[in-house]
Amino acid sequence: MKIIATVCLVCLIHAGSAAEGSVGPKPGGARRRAPMSQAEKAARYDGLILKNAQDHRLNPRLVKSIIAAESGFYYGAVSPKGARGLMQVMPSTAEGLGVPRAKLHDPDSNLRAGTAYLDVLCGRARIIYALKAKGCSDAPLWVQQRIVAAYNAGPRMFHRRPRRWPLATRHYVRDVFAYYRSPATMLRAPVMRTNPESEPYLLAKR
Repeated sequence: MKIIATVCLVCLIHAGSAAEGSVGPKPGGARRRAPMSQAEKAARYDGLILKNAQDHRLNPRLVKSIIAAESGFYYGAVSPKGARGLMQVMPSTAEGLGVPRAKLHDPDSNLRAGTAYLDVLCGRARIIYALKAKGCSDAPLWVQQRIVAAYNAGPRMFHRRPRRWPLATRHYVRDVFAYYRSPATMLRAPVMRTNPESEPYLLAKR
């Protein structure tokens, strides 16, 4: 019960922040698109992405795609509402997850907060959709899309049909999965397979 309460608390904190323009960038915000041709720029954080994604059983390529959509791989990004760093995490969300707000421009700390929050959302999705998998890296595409929407606009997106998501959120989800299919988000760091029979993330599922 304590774990469930903690998860709910973090979700509520972030849901409130999302309503004010938290994780997901809004029109006219600080989001910087990652040029698809700059693979070297996109690859500089691959080691940290892989480490933090594996800590939470996340698909590292999806994490990288979220970074591309959120900040364009600029660690110093700040949105008008105060979301910070690579994964555009709100300070209140980071602190609820044990990461000091002062460290959100540090790539490793920002990734630690962002992937921890994604893990919270994955746990929420496993409960809502009765998923059997322990992690979300092998979740169906429609579940991953809902997790990305929740990262952008708060956990309430789990309870709405995609056509009822805000237009900005629908565009955000579209952008994240466009990056996911792009060579720009292929990880250049050494990749370990979480499942010997699954495709390695270096050649991530398309």
